[in-house]
Amino acid sequence: MKIVIAGAGEVGYHLAKMMCSDTRDIYIIDDDSERLDHVLSQLDVYGIKGNGKDVEILKEANISSCDLFIAATSSEETNLLGCIMGKKLGAKKTIARISSFQEVTEEVRQLYLGLGVDQIISPVKLAAEEIVRLVSQSAFTDDYDFENGKLSVFGISLKKDSLLLNKTISETAYLNSDKYFKPLALLRDRNTIIVTDDTKLELGDIVYFISKPESIDEITRMCGQESHKIKNIMILGGSNIGVLTAQLLEKKYNVTLVEKDRKT
Repeated sequence: MKIVIAGAGEVGYHLAKMMCSDTRDIYIIDDDSERLDHVLSQLDVYGIKGNGKDVEILKEANISSCDLFIAATSSEETNLLGCIMGKKLGAKKTIARISSFQEVTEEVRQLYLGLGVDQIISPVKLAAEEIVRLVSQSAFTDDYDFENGKLSVFGISLKKDSLLLNKTISETAYLNSDKYFKPLALLRDRNTIIVTDDTKLELGDIVYFISKPESIDEITRMCGQESHKIKNIMILGGSNIGVLTAQLLEKKYNVTLVEKDRKT
């Protein structure tokens, strides 16, 4: 699989790092020699100096044989034009990073799709949504959603008031007669244990459950915890992430946004 990434900044670097493997050829395009050299010194990727919207540079990267082209520079114009040109030159799929954090309507998505941009992503929006998710699940150590929120996998520690303490998985089955959730594993003294019916749960264990949304509050209580009821939130920094996070939270919480620069 061949992947071309335009932009060797933080976003481009981390994308390349996550996707780097023996089965993937990663090409990084950037017009800043220092940024490009940094990426090449850290990762096993190919580097091309130039602008991600330059046709000749895209041809040098053999964009026609590219399975995925990701335009992740700090310039929205470069990203959109790069994807448009990349698609015209033969890239199978294109993804553009946009700086705007406003909601992208279906009409706009279809417009981009018609131009050759298969998907658009906003790191600002993704970061703000992750903060909101963490606020809403304050009792969890980890939390992952699947099937658009129909299932969740999360870790929660057992407190002294937990109904599960000093009992095996089979002994606690009566608490889950409808089978809306299932313990998968636990973390104990930095060791991960895949649970069986005979696994006994101990104080301080972090137990990982898979659950339907309607059972999350019940599991939290069973573990001797209560989701911390957050009412007031202070956000330091009026950056795009700070502003969008405040907008997403303001309907449910009392939000105060602190920013020293009035012009921001």
